[in-house]
Amino acid sequence: MSITTTSDLTNSVTTRYKDAYIWHGTNKPGVWEQFVQWEKPVSTSGGGGSSYDFPIYDEGTPLESALTENADVTPQTIDDGNMTVTPAEWGGTFSTTKKLQYMARTNVPEIMGKKNAAQRVMTIDRVLRRAACGRGATYPTNTYMPDASANSTMNDLTAGSGTDCVTYEFLMELNAYAASMGIEPWEDYGFMCPIHPTVAFDILSLTEFKNMGYYQTGEKANIYSPWGKPFTLANITFIPTPRGRIHMGSGTAIRTADTLSAAYSKGATSIVASADRSWAVGDYVTIGTRETESVNPGDNMETVLVTGVSTVTLTVRGNGANNNFGLRFDHAIGEALTTGYNVASLPLMGKNSIVGVYGQDTGPYGKTVVKLGSLDLLDRFSYFGWYWYGGVAVVQKNIVLGRAAVSKWALGWN
Repeated sequence: MSITTTSDLTNSVTTRYKDAYIWHGTNKPGVWEQFVQWEKPVSTSGGGGSSYDFPIYDEGTPLESALTENADVTPQTIDDGNMTVTPAEWGGTFSTTKKLQYMARTNVPEIMGKKNAAQRVMTIDRVLRRAACGRGATYPTNTYMPDASANSTMNDLTAGSGTDCVTYEFLMELNAYAASMGIEPWEDYGFMCPIHPTVAFDILSLTEFKNMGYYQTGEKANIYSPWGKPFTLANITFIPTPRGRIHMGSGTAIRTADTLSAAYSKGATSIVASADRSWAVGDYVTIGTRETESVNPGDNMETVLVTGVSTVTLTVRGNGANNNFGLRFDHAIGEALTTGYNVASLPLMGKNSIVGVYGQDTGPYGKTVVKLGSLDLLDRFSYFGWYWYGGVAVVQKNIVLGRAAVSKWALGWN
């Protein structure tokens, strides 16, 4: 007697799982892609090279003198510049067993699809964001801070001083810089600027904003930002999103820096510092390597809120994984504990501020890759992954970046 099993109906079983996976994969659009000038996709047939060089020409120098009647005109020369985009491969995967799928009380392939889609979009969004907001020693040349005479690095910025946070004067100054450089704004929107919600709080709280009552929404409905309606001030359209950039703990420190006295696993709700720094309930402590103008942030850097203190033992609340409010990441003994203010990046982008390339078969946000029970002898292991080939670079003369202290705090990571 022949019995039809799942291994016989391979198309039926595989199609069901893949449909669920791809549906979730396309249900989480990103934010930063819409501000990139994407070039022609790189063909999978080859010939693309390892990097892409884009020539840059300026408008030339205007002439100040009229022609002399009896003298020939002297020919001028022109020169050029360039920028380079170097694409790279990005990707990740999760793997499950057949037994897990049998025993789980949830639809494991569906869950893997959601997890993978979120990781894919968030990772690529962060890659795109780096071009506009910088990371470590790499950031736009035209970077400005409030009160430039007193603030030359992020470490100088403090929310304890209102002059270091976003002010209307600072926003007007950024707009003036961008406009005077000839950066081409977006029609009806001015310069685009994705920002973190904590920065949106500071801007929306400005007296100038509340007095003007300038809150445009309808005509900006095509800008993707489900976390907050775009609004305009100082000819800058701000787009609130958790994927806006804040440099956690990079501002002026409130307390003396310290280190972890032991290693801790993600989910932990208490940590022990190496020394008594007069820790207090309400402190926001950044764990891990904080970002400076010369140092990249640690991959596991996060900020937690101190909810209890016993000398050097701190009870903390974080933005842990799943339903956990402990640590989000594992941390090693000796990792840094700092209490610096958060610093926000405010990138003013025009039409041609960021240039990017991507693989023909991956698109600007990558593609899903599913292999269900095809890589082992018994078809027991399934792989849910994603892949992207691409890269971006900033056109230095077409972007202005502002950095300012943030008056409010945020848990977790950014």
